[in-house]
Amino acid sequence: MESVKLRKFLAESFKDRAAVVFAALLAAVRVVGGSLEQDNTLDHIAGSAAEAWGSVALAAAVFVCAALACHALFRLIPATEERLAAVPQTPFLPALFSERRTALLLLWAILFLCWLPCWLAYWPGIYNYDMPTVRAPSVYEGPYWNTQPLLHSFVINTLYDAVMTEAATADAAGSAEGSALVSACQLVLMSFVFAFIVHRLGRLRVPTALRLVCLLWFALNPVNALFAISETKDVPFAGVFALVTLLLVEFAQNAEAFLASRKKMIALGALALLLCLLRNNAAFALIALLALAAVFLRGLYCGPMRRLTAAFAGVAAAWFVLTGVVYPAAEIHASPSKEMLSVPAQQLAYTYNLYAKEMTDDERNMTTNNILIGLTEAYNPRLADPVKNYIRDWPSDEYSTGLMRHWFSLGLKYPKEYATAFLALNLASWYTGLDVPDPFSGVVYIETWNQPGAGFERVSKLPALLPYYESVATGAAWQSVPVLSLFFDTGAPLWLVFFGLLFCLSRRRTAAAVAFLLPIALWVTMMFGPVTNGRYVYPMLL
Repeated sequence: MESVKLRKFLAESFKDRAAVVFAALLAAVRVVGGSLEQDNTLDHIAGSAAEAWGSVALAAAVFVCAALACHALFRLIPATEERLAAVPQTPFLPALFSERRTALLLLWAILFLCWLPCWLAYWPGIYNYDMPTVRAPSVYEGPYWNTQPLLHSFVINTLYDAVMTEAATADAAGSAEGSALVSACQLVLMSFVFAFIVHRLGRLRVPTALRLVCLLWFALNPVNALFAISETKDVPFAGVFALVTLLLVEFAQNAEAFLASRKKMIALGALALLLCLLRNNAAFALIALLALAAVFLRGLYCGPMRRLTAAFAGVAAAWFVLTGVVYPAAEIHASPSKEMLSVPAQQLAYTYNLYAKEMTDDERNMTTNNILIGLTEAYNPRLADPVKNYIRDWPSDEYSTGLMRHWFSLGLKYPKEYATAFLALNLASWYTGLDVPDPFSGVVYIETWNQPGAGFERVSKLPALLPYYESVATGAAWQSVPVLSLFFDTGAPLWLVFFGLLFCLSRRRTAAAVAFLLPIALWVTMMFGPVTNGRYVYPMLL
């Protein structure tokens, strides 16, 4: 009898299209990413007969194990949902998870108090490496640039300038009082956002046990506390991203009722616009979301998705008008175009380093005349900045004429090299188990040091706790713990999202798939960025 059940399970596993797709993707990633992990090339996939057979064996093993595990989980989830809904509440949980405002305040207090020791350990705060750029308008009394999102820069400068006792300089752009104020504001804001999410899940009929898990995740995961005091745009962006995702979950539960609610649609539009104002790539993520929805949610496209599409398209259009028309009229300078050329810069540099001798004189000259740095010394396969920062601003730079045509023509000539450079650059966003800090890019998990120009020294109020938080942020001690490491790994969130998306599609929960498409859309934009690190992945980790 048991053998019959086993054979039936095995047969069903490999007929489950969603499980097969997930397993096939994971198998391909393990083989391709494993080769890139070694030396940032694809040569180890089939460089020799032994490597080719090893790749086949690895792919087959991962595929079989992933398909079986995925199908088993797909079957387990509905049964688990029913059991969780039937779990009786303890006397304390009704007070904590009721729909009263007092419950929200209690949740808020719990999160704030759980994160407070981290702030005291890093007192007065974490002056992130983007801060010198953010503070530049106040330091030099010059115009604002949209290199860093304007809204975030304006808020940060307002907070710092409100408590600065002396004029800001390049050597002291910040102050202990300013850093403490920014940290306090972020700590209050983020703890409230996450408390609101846990509180709101009750109205969405989420089982109390899952809400408790969510609360513990927010309260006890040290990553949340660390980011809450880090002065970077990614922190408020992550909070707004979580709120937008929450609204999409509401949409998934009852699309027609959600779309009929003017209040909810206004909230969704306002939060989506706020996303765009807090990160410059958010508008492109919304466009990617619309494209993904057209592919994966065709059944809903003519109904609820059409109206949701119109809302997101309107937000993206408003952002482009704001940055392309309003900002220039207000003398706010656009970000240099090179900030969007990380991938082309890496591909040109990688190809030049391999085949400069084979190229024509025009091809070599076009490359070296448009990237103004020694490519052999500067190229880092997993960090674009050393090359990207020296590429000409196309098309505004008059000497950059023909740059994109040159990039495209070389891509046709060297497609494998272009693919290799692209995949190596963003390896950490889709491949799990990479070493942290990355031995190539040198990027740590969370940057906690204060950049030059902070204007203050760190004076820890809880020095005994500082080594613990540092072991998570810069020491990445979690990576040596099996299973636990997946909850911190920069590549793991993508696979959890893929799993959720495929589960929804396979069980015909099409509307619910929208919530999973948003983080995938954000990941698509990350693939074209200069590097992958913890703060970029943080919204997906939530």
